[in-house]
Amino acid sequence: MPNWCFNRLEIYGPDHDLRTIAELVAEPDGYDLTWVRPLPVQLVDSVSPVPDSPDPDPRWAELLATDQVTQEWYDHLVSERRERYENAQLLLAQTGYADWYSWSIENWGVKWAPRSVDFTDNLEYHMPHIEYHFETPWSPPIRLINAWSAKFPDCYFALGFTEESNAFVGVYVAHDDECWECEFSDEADWPDEHKTKRAAIEQAHHDSDNAVADLYAPHEYYLALDELEGDVLEYAFDRAHEWIATEMSFKVGG
Repeated sequence: MPNWCFNRLEIYGPDHDLRTIAELVAEPDGYDLTWVRPLPVQLVDSVSPVPDSPDPDPRWAELLATDQVTQEWYDHLVSERRERYENAQLLLAQTGYADWYSWSIENWGVKWAPRSVDFTDNLEYHMPHIEYHFETPWSPPIRLINAWSAKFPDCYFALGFTEESNAFVGVYVAHDDECWECEFSDEADWPDEHKTKRAAIEQAHHDSDNAVADLYAPHEYYLALDELEGDVLEYAFDRAHEWIATEMSFKVGG
């Protein structure tokens, strides 16, 4: 299983665009953020990875020669590989992609569609916006957000993201053909205030003589790291809000 990336998408823009997006994404059983760029139906049941040729894997002949596989099983492997290759070539001609994986990476920036999507309507705020929380494998779906931005060029799509192992945190904003980004791929790049807090957490975790060491037993330790990463994300969102507010000429706030 992948490491999951936790995403928060805030969309700012004209009221009619925000309501249209909310309607397009909403489905009877949830929300589909891939509406703007859905996986082609031909690729839904495709197989990945795709063989690079229809020819048998050279290692199979050795397995057959040493009786590690039967002739029947060898013939099955050869037939299956040829069929997968031919199907992939057909899909390539139809869609420009040989399988679902290559299409997803190219068009969404991640291999699977967003899951566990939640929606919040903030249209009554003095800085109206709609908000989605969701998960994607390994990284944020930057290319999917760019597709939404191209479809609604008057809107600002602010995507905040963190990774479950605390590998990175940041915010990416797409607007028409512009983008803005505040990402911390290394804790060494964190703002000084947050680096100081991280050092204090590590000190409490590793120093058994520290009076508050019990606060940072393994479970509490990781909770503290998650909370701190959330603080870094809010810092990045604050910077993003400032940029969006300047662009849209109104003040960001609750």
